[in-house]
Amino acid sequence: MTAAVQPLPVTPASALVKKNATPAAAPPSTEQKRIPFSEQETYNLYKGVERFGIGQWARVLSEYAFHPKRRAGDLKDKWRNLNSSASAMAALAASASSTTNRSKTSAAEHDSIEDSF
Repeated sequence: MTAAVQPLPVTPASALVKKNATPAAAPPSTEQKRIPFSEQETYNLYKGVERFGIGQWARVLSEYAFHPKRRAGDLKDKWRNLNSSASAMAALAASASSTTNRSKTSAAEHDSIEDSF
């Protein structure tokens, strides 16, 4: 018994990749345009975290007024950015105050040091 030989399917020329062909244009981006937080939204975020705690982003989003396209992850990111900039400012203020709070040499101490040379 001999098996019947099946013919190979024919691929149309339009389906083949041509050498040196320019690539097709990329599909349009699905990313949304960035929507900056308003002062009211930032205030609402602070009030929501004060009321519900850190991590309750969906609850804060549902209880306070935010832009309709705002997501819970947006609130989390904003909170992280607010706190990282606040931490940086606090560290800067602490380092500035530590350099200005050095004990100053009194005039008498200055004179006695000067006399020792």
